[in-house]
This record gives sequence, C-alpha cells and structure tokens, in this order.
Amino acid sequence: MKALILTLIILLICSCSIQGQRCDSLILNKHLRHSLKINEPTLEQFLIKKGIEKDKISNRNNLKSLRKIVCNQKNVLIYDQIGNNKIEVYIEKGAIKFDPLDYVIYGIDSTTFLFYSYEDAPYGFVATDTIVNTISNLSIKIGGKKINIPSVLYEDLFFSNFCNTEVSIKPIEAYLSKDEKYVYLYIFGEHRALNKMTYNTAFQYSYMAKLIIDIENQKCQNRIILRGHELCYYNWGECFDFIGF
Repeated sequence: MKALILTLIILLICSCSIQGQRCDSLILNKHLRHSLKINEPTLEQFLIKKGIEKDKISNRNNLKSLRKIVCNQKNVLIYDQIGNNKIEVYIEKGAIKFDPLDYVIYGIDSTTFLFYSYEDAPYGFVATDTIVNTISNLSIKIGGKKINIPSVLYEDLFFSNFCNTEVSIKPIEAYLSKDEKYVYLYIFGEHRALNKMTYNTAFQYSYMAKLIIDIENQKCQNRIILRGHELCYYNWGECFDFIGF
C-alpha cells in the first residue's frame, strides 16, 4: 500500500519564511516540528537518519564546479576536464501529458494546492498540472564513453530549474568530489507561484536532487533527493547560501 505524505499541516503553518535562522538548521517553530516529529538540528543529521551515507553529503561550495558552456530554457551543456578525461553533461527539456489525479487526493477549492500526495509521486508538480516539463534527455560522457544513467533517476523530476536562481533554488550544476571519484549533478525544481499560491509556499513544491556519478566504474550510483516541504524545515527558501547536500 502506498504511503501518504501529509502536507496539509505544512500548507497551514509553514511558510518557508522563518527569519533569524542559519541555513540548513532546524526552524524554531516547535509546534510544526512536534507535529511532524522532526527533531534533527541540522539537515545533515536529518539525511543521515533517512539512511543517506555521510560521505555522500557534501558542501558544493567547497568543490570544483565543472564549466557550463550552454544554459538556456531548453538545454544545458557542461563541458570540462577531469584528469586526463573530458566530461560532457547534456540535459534537454521535454514535455508530457500528466494526470495529477493519479497522485492527488484533493486540493483546496480545486486550485493549485495539494492536501496530500503519495510518497512515490513525481517531484515538482501541483494539482492543476496536466502538461508537465520533464528532462527528456540526460547524457553524460567521460573520456568519450557514455555513462549509464537509468531514466528512473530523473524521469520523475518535473519542472526542473535549468538556469534561474531564486534564493535557495539554483541552476543545474555539476561538481567534482574532493577525492575526484565522483561527479555530483545538482538539479532543483522551479519556483512556480501559481494561482493563489504565495511566493513562500511555492518553495514547498520545489525540490533538490543530487545524482552521484561514479567516474571509475562509469555509472550513476544513486541519487539524493528531498521535496521542498522537507527542506522547508531547514530554512529552504529563506537562505541564498543554502547548502543542502
């Protein structure tokens, strides 16, 4: 049976706009924290509790950023050198028809907001979306060899943010790990303040994803991803210097 995520409480009492807090640290709203049993003081500790390996959590500000050649609303091209090898990352936007009723139980006054969504629902959509932007192509080559990227790791990332910056939401970027064994590809969901949705509430429908590419074994190992309403507890949407993972 599919597990349900309760987002009603978040929509009513969490606005992602709690001031006076450090980025990636737990908000002070004790009522909200108690309601959803979130007590980890930092996002890193929250991720570890969810089973994420600590050595896969990184501060990208301390990593080498790979050079971006092209970035527009249709595609992104990253091209750089890693050791003796060239790396090329190409991402292209597409669109598909979508039935939100497969995942949404009901909304508020038939508008944008969700009360509930299934845990395995795609990321970045709202209740009124019938056409969604997707990543139609994600190709990575290292040393001329194509890396296997299972589509399941990105096909559920709707409305990915290609080039814009909106507080914590950043453009698509790739980084080299400190030990130079991995490439981290970061993809964020767009900030879409639709219909009656407020600017701050829109951050809850975004997301942060990190695809982990194993250079030596030439495969995409896995991904780390959190929905905006989870990131909200750690000042997502409030901090321009939000680190995440």
